Amino acid sequence: MGAGVGGLDALNAALNVARHPLVRMVAADSLLEPEALVQVARPFVEDRANVVAAGGVIRAANGARVARGSVLEPRLSSRWVVRFQVVEYLRSFLLGRTGWADANALLIISGAFGLFRRDLVVEVGGLDALSLAEDAELVVTLQEHLRRQRRPHRVVFVPEPVCWTEVPETLAVLGRQRRRWSHGLAQLLWKHRRMIGNPRFGPVGVLGLPFFLLFELLGPVVEVVGLASVALAAGLGALDVPTALVMFGLALGLGTLLSTAAVAVEEFSYARYTRGREVGALLLAGLMENVGYRQLHAWFRLRGLVAALLRRTPVWTAMPRTGFTEAEPVAVSWSGEIADLARMPARERARSPISPGSACGTMAVMRFLNGQRPATDLTYADVFMVPNHSTVGSRLEVDLTTPDGVGTTIPVVVANMTAISGRRMAETVARRGGLAVLPQDIPADVVGEVVAWTKARHPVYDTPITLSPTSTVGEALALLTKRAHGIVVVVEGSSPVGVVTDGQCQGVDRFTQLSQVMTEDPLTVPAGTDLPKIFDVLSGERVSAAPVVEGDRLVGVVTRKGALRSALYQPAVDANGLLLTSAAVGINGDVAGKAGALLAAGVDVLVVDTAHGHQEKAVEAVRAARSVAGSMPVVAGNVVTAQGTRDLIEAGADVAKVGVGPGAMCTTRMMTGVGRPQFSAVEECAAAARALGKHVWADGGVRHPRDIALALAAGAASVMVGSWFAGTYESAGDIHDDGSGRLYKESFGMASARAVKARTSTQSGFDRARAGLFEEGISSSRMYLDPARPGVEDLVDQIVAGVRSSFTYAGARTVDEFHERAVVGVQSAAGYEEGRPLPTSW
Repeated sequence: MGAGVGGLDALNAALNVARHPLVRMVAADSLLEPEALVQVARPFVEDRANVVAAGGVIRAANGARVARGSVLEPRLSSRWVVRFQVVEYLRSFLLGRTGWADANALLIISGAFGLFRRDLVVEVGGLDALSLAEDAELVVTLQEHLRRQRRPHRVVFVPEPVCWTEVPETLAVLGRQRRRWSHGLAQLLWKHRRMIGNPRFGPVGVLGLPFFLLFELLGPVVEVVGLASVALAAGLGALDVPTALVMFGLALGLGTLLSTAAVAVEEFSYARYTRGREVGALLLAGLMENVGYRQLHAWFRLRGLVAALLRRTPVWTAMPRTGFTEAEPVAVSWSGEIADLARMPARERARSPISPGSACGTMAVMRFLNGQRPATDLTYADVFMVPNHSTVGSRLEVDLTTPDGVGTTIPVVVANMTAISGRRMAETVARRGGLAVLPQDIPADVVGEVVAWTKARHPVYDTPITLSPTSTVGEALALLTKRAHGIVVVVEGSSPVGVVTDGQCQGVDRFTQLSQVMTEDPLTVPAGTDLPKIFDVLSGERVSAAPVVEGDRLVGVVTRKGALRSALYQPAVDANGLLLTSAAVGINGDVAGKAGALLAAGVDVLVVDTAHGHQEKAVEAVRAARSVAGSMPVVAGNVVTAQGTRDLIEAGADVAKVGVGPGAMCTTRMMTGVGRPQFSAVEECAAAARALGKHVWADGGVRHPRDIALALAAGAASVMVGSWFAGTYESAGDIHDDGSGRLYKESFGMASARAVKARTSTQSGFDRARAGLFEEGISSSRMYLDPARPGVEDLVDQIVAGVRSSFTYAGARTVDEFHERAVVGVQSAAGYEEGRPLPTSW
C-alpha cells in the first residue's frame, strides 16, 4: 500500500478482486518475515467466529541488509532519530498493543501490516481514503459497526510476526509524519465522538477512545504548555528548582524504565539484534529520547492537533524511501491470491466498484445479459434475472443483512408515509429485521414518544392488546384489528386471566363484558421458552396465540407463526439490544435543530427527505443534519441521477434515497413529466454511491417480491416499501369496511392535498390555500387487506421468501454477492405477462 489516497484506493479496488475470506493489507515499503503471514492468521483459525482483524509487530528496517524481498540481517541504523523510533515502536507494540488487545480495546492494526476479514471490511465500506488515520479508522469503524449489531468480535495483536518497514530518517520528515498522525487521530475521535465514554461500545468506548483522547491527542498540549510554564517561571525567577528537578527525574526515570523494559523483553524473547553494541545503543536511546526528542515529538503532535482544529485540508505527504525498493502495493487474500493494482488495466480499474478516487466500496456490480446494455431506461417490469450456476444449497444459507451499516438484517424499509408508518409498524418490522421511517409531519415530541415506546417493546414477542374483565366486547372488536396475532388478553393488574378472540365476540351484544365471553385460565408460555417448543405446545393445544409471562406478569404474545419467524429472522437492534428506529426530517426551517431533537429522542437512523433531493436547499439540509448526526447514519433523497447521488453523499449522506415518481400514491410524473424509470435510476445511482463507498435505498415502485429482488440486483442496499404495506393491520390508518365485508385502509401520498393540509395546519388560511394549489399525490386510496396476508409480517414473509430464492438462483449468499452475480436481461411486455400466474383456466 502506498501512502495517501492513491494507496488506499488501490487497496479498496483490490477488495473487488480478492475472493478469499481474509485480506492482507501491507505497505509498499514493508517486508514480512517468512512465517509472519501464517502467524498472524493463526487467531482466525483458532477463533474463526469472533476474530475480525489481527496485526503483528512493526520494526524499523533502516540499516538492515535486504535481498530478494527479505531482511537477511537486522541492523540498527546509525541515525539517532531512527534509533529513537525503534525504541518507540518496541514500547508501543510490546507494552501498549498487548495490553489493549487483552482488554479487547485495541484501536489500531497498523496500516503497514494487518489481516482482516474481507466480508466485514466490505460490509463497512472499505478504507476511508479521506482519513489521515486510515488504519485506526478502519478498526474503530469495524468495532462500532459490530457493537451496534451486537455481534461478538475480537481485534487481536500477535507479538510473533514481524513486518519490517522504513521510518523517517530526518526530523523534517518525522515532523510531517507525526503531524499527519495527530491530525488523523483528531479526525477519528471527532468522527466517532459519540462512542467516547459510551458503555454501549464496550471497552473501546469506555477505555480505548477516552485514553487516546486524553493522553495521545491532548497529552502533547499538557506537555508543551507545561514546558513553556517551567521556562517562563525560570525566566521570572519563580521556579522551585529542587521540586522541578525531582519531577524531571521522576519523568526521566519512568520513561527510561518503560523503554528499557521494552528493549529487554524484545531482545530476551526474540533477540533480533545480535550485536551487543546495538542493544547497548537501544538502551542508551531509551534514556536519551526523554531529553529533546520527546519534547520535539510533542511539538509535532501539537501542530497536527492545531491543524485539525483549524480545519485545514488534510494532506498526505510522501516520505523519502532509501532502504529498499522491492515491495509493491498489493492486497493478498488468505490463500495467497495477489491483486496487483499496479498491473490492473485502467479500464478494469474504472469499472471496479471501489474505484480510484473513492473512499471505500463493495464488490462488483450486476451485469446485463450478453453484455448488451439497453439504450433506454428501464423499470422493474422491463427486466428479468437469469439463473446462474449456484453452490447455494438452501434458501436458509442466504444472509440478507444489509451492507449499508444501518443495522437491518433484511433489506426492507417502510417508507415515511403518514398513512403507513407508525409505532405498530415500526415495532413489528424492526422485530423481523427491517426498519420503519417515521414521517416528518409528526411533531418531535410525538416522535420521541413513539421511539421510546418502540424501544421498550420485546424483540421476540408481540405486544399484547390488553383489556380488563369489565371491558366490553365492543372495545375488544375495536382493538382486535390493530394487531395480527388476533387475541385480546384480559388482565387483572399485570396478570393474564383470560383471552378473547374475534370469534368469541361475534353474535354477542357489544356491551357484554369480556368476563362473560373470555377463555378463562388461558394457556400461557413462560418467557425464554425455546422457540421450537413454543411452536409444538401451541400446535398441540390447537391455539394460534398465547400470552407470554414472567412469573405472573404479562410480557407479550406469541403465535405459532411468530415462534417460527423468530427462528428465521434476526431483529434489527441497536448496541443495547433495543429495536432500531428511524425518523425523517424535511429540508425547511431549522434542519439541524430538528435533526438534533430526533437524535436526542433516540432515533438510530436520520432521513433527510424531500421530493427533489438534487437542489441546493436539500444539499444544505444534509450538511446541517450531518453536522449534528456524528456517526449516526444519515439517509437523504430523493434523486435519480449519478450527480444527484454524489452531491448528497459529498454533503454528508451515508445513503442516497432513489426514486422520483414511481410510488403508487405519487402523481409527480403525470403532473410534471419529471422522474425516471426506477430500475435504471437505482442502477446508475448505486454505481455512483459505490464509487464513493456509500449506498442507496430504492424508494418506491415495488409491487411484488420480484421488484425488490431486482432493485437489489441493480445495486440497492435496501428497498423502501410504502403503499404495499398500507393494507395491513399494523399500518397507521384506521380500518374500514367497504359494505361488502371487505376490509381496507386509506392511503395517501405525502405531497397530496390531504398531506399538505395536515402539514400546514398551523399556517394562515391564505397560506394553506396557496400550498394546496401545488399538490402532487392521491389524497385517498383504498388499500384492501389480503385475507391470506392481513399482517405486515405476512407480506415480509412473502418478500423475504422471494428474495432468498432469487439469491439462490444467482448463486449468492449475501447482498454484496448478489450485487456481483446478478445477471439481468430486458424483456417485452408480453414476456412480463408470460411470467404472471393465472388464477383461473384459460
